[in-house]
Amino acid sequence: MTLRKKADITQYSLFYYFIIIPFLQPADYILPAAIRSLLDLWKLSSMLLILLVYLSKRKISGFMIVFALFQLTTVAATVVNPLSHTAELKNSLIISCTNIAILMAAEIGLNAQPYKFVKAAAYYGGAMCLITAATMFYYHSRGGMDQKEYMDALGDVNFYFLGHDNRSYFIFLSVQTAVIILSLMRCGKLSVPAVLFTAVVTAAFFYVRSAASMICAAFICIYLLLFRKSNPLFMNFKNYIFFFLTFDVLIVFLNIQNLFTSFLTNVLHKSATISGRTIIWAKAMAYIKKSFFIGYGRESLAVLLVKFGINHVHNIILDIMYSQGLIGLILYAVMIFMCGKSLMKYRSNRISATVSFIFFAFFICSIFDYYNTMAYPMLLYSFAVNMGRITAAASKNTEEAAQKAIGENYVTNQKLT
Repeated sequence: MTLRKKADITQYSLFYYFIIIPFLQPADYILPAAIRSLLDLWKLSSMLLILLVYLSKRKISGFMIVFALFQLTTVAATVVNPLSHTAELKNSLIISCTNIAILMAAEIGLNAQPYKFVKAAAYYGGAMCLITAATMFYYHSRGGMDQKEYMDALGDVNFYFLGHDNRSYFIFLSVQTAVIILSLMRCGKLSVPAVLFTAVVTAAFFYVRSAASMICAAFICIYLLLFRKSNPLFMNFKNYIFFFLTFDVLIVFLNIQNLFTSFLTNVLHKSATISGRTIIWAKAMAYIKKSFFIGYGRESLAVLLVKFGINHVHNIILDIMYSQGLIGLILYAVMIFMCGKSLMKYRSNRISATVSFIFFAFFICSIFDYYNTMAYPMLLYSFAVNMGRITAAASKNTEEAAQKAIGENYVTNQKLT
């Protein structure tokens, strides 16, 4: 009598496509309301399935606990903010639960089938980014995709398939990470599709002249070109964090950009205020002092427009301090420490070195923009903290490929003799 093995859905590629697709949707103005409702229902089903599978493993990681607490500080701050209402609290809960769910999905996949999960994230995310790049090339000269509601609220901003340019770039960073990891896991080097994907999407951000995105995309391209085979030891996550914090202090608090007014104006077509960001940062600092420990949580667009004239604070540290206070910033620092510990442990590995540099690009871009309302970019944290499983899976793939090649050569030689 033989016992039938219990089916495990985490072994199937289709499972990963099903759970991650609803977390990366076209911008609201792209699809009819009925389609958006169906996608939201799909997302809810996906989140419930992720929760059931995650809890069935009977193990909650330390990173997941810290990440969940970090997300829930926004909810707590929203509750105590007298300017927030039921709609903002509901929105805050949905965003926090969505972010937690996709990180759970990543943990499930990177524990059970790292290659299949990374492949699903890269293929689906890559397709969405290429569509966005196409809309950038086509619609930029036409003033972006037409949606008056957003334009009236946010002013001179061009919107595309996944949103406006800077917002789309954060999605691209997480997808680019998945694409590069997949390429290195598969063949130990950057494949032609990975290079073409990076080139096309980078060209799109240069075409729309998104300054921060252009600079970070250029950094990554130069890094991939110069350090294809090896990575200098001084280029590691610990040093990247030091450089990021130094740049952030110099730009946000000391306004060093005033020394480069000519470059900003003539080359990047930006003012010394970096499109008004220095004004927003000054206002944010004043508000942070009034709610230093817990922040203000999620606020309505109307409230944010009155306070800042825009829908967010445009800097990662100030944004976290404004919405989640010192408590949120400490939790985020713990998250980054855990990611850094994992990346530093495997810093000699090509995958870890590349992910570390993409993280650096993410932080540099976050000096000027930061979005905590999108789920897909959260994958970057999961790739970093689970680097051990990714590198182990990559080594296994390489060994299997080598064994297969040896076997094929042997068969060929036997036929010849």
